[in-house]
Amino acid sequence: MDRFSPDKAEQAITGVIDGMPSWLRHDLASDKLELRQRAQDTLAAQIVDRLATSHPVIDRSQIGLPIR
Repeated sequence: MDRFSPDKAEQAITGVIDGMPSWLRHDLASDKLELRQRAQDTLAAQIVDRLATSHPVIDRSQIGLPIR
């Protein structure tokens, strides 16, 4: 089984960030705490999903997210 290299992780995360929709970027920069938290949770879930699907070594069941 291949190791998940830092380069692959960086590429996966960068891909998620590059593909963020405008509403997510807007909400991440919002002054409203509720909007920022929702956007942060969404971004975290997208990154976890990309990492889990880009390399099967990462098991989704072992990754806990602080969902509010």
